[in-house]
Amino acid sequence: EFFALEGLTQLLSVVELVNTRLGRTLKILGMAVTMFNTRTKSSNEVLEDVRKHYPQHLLKTIIPRNVAVTDS
Repeated sequence: EFFALEGLTQLLSVVELVNTRLGRTLKILGMAVTMFNTRTKSSNEVLEDVRKHYPQHLLKTIIPRNVAVTDS
């Protein structure tokens, strides 16, 4: 989960770079939390970090991790 948060930070940096250097107006419309496992401390910590730093972008829907989908 930490790497997902790091990837999110990098993505936001790229959006900002495109907007400033290329004069574009890219906007983040929303962020969806996926593969969320309520039973792990790390998942809950990452969710709290996202809520703390990006509350304006976070969608209310959380898609849980589903082992059956992973195994199919």
